Amino acid sequence: MRQTHFGLEVRQGAKYGLRLNRATYATINKVASVTSLKEQNLERWEREAKWFEDSEHRIYTDEWCERQRKAALENFDLNIARFEALDEVAFEAAILNVLSLNPGLREVTDLNQWSRGSYLYIMVLDGYKQVYVGLATGAGGLKQRIRQHWSGNKQFDRLIYGDAGTSTISIDSFRALDTSRIFAARASNPSRLENVVLEQMPSEFVLNRIAGGTPANTNELRQLAIRRLLVKHLEG
Repeated sequence: MRQTHFGLEVRQGAKYGLRLNRATYATINKVASVTSLKEQNLERWEREAKWFEDSEHRIYTDEWCERQRKAALENFDLNIARFEALDEVAFEAAILNVLSLNPGLREVTDLNQWSRGSYLYIMVLDGYKQVYVGLATGAGGLKQRIRQHWSGNKQFDRLIYGDAGTSTISIDSFRALDTSRIFAARASNPSRLENVVLEQMPSEFVLNRIAGGTPANTNELRQLAIRRLLVKHLEG
């Protein structure tokens, strides 16, 4: 299955499809995407040895993979519950506020017209009431960066960032058709503008795992928002 989305041809694919899907979200991959260095932290290396089949810590055990898959799916369900509890009117108002404060942001309809230059971009996932704010600074411009998000997939061992109870689903786990709107601005210093936009957007509507140049503070605010919304959703 092929279709055009923001001017680009996207394919259904046999593995992940064109929309976020719980059935394929936590597909087990035993190969480690990142390994800790023995010489940098021997204590951690020895502590984690039981979760690997090999002495180089490159292949996870079946037990670790099953634990990771269970935790990732529980985290997935918590995130979906959080998204559903968010207010759609407040979400749209937050986006309009950011656009009014940053008049350089323009709506993108055809990514082929954004293939060169450095940009600040906002991917809007209306179905989840979430946005992702990012930078496109490579030779391929915004077109290439968005395609990377759509064609990639978050590594199995990195589905959870920090705590399984509060980790946010990575933008790279969402698929092409989950992106419903895109806004972008050409910028000579897009990283500065990224921080500005992330500070303007309420944290409960933001998918960025590290945001605004202050990851510790942002993560704390996100965790408080998640807990508050989950309690509200489960009680309601």
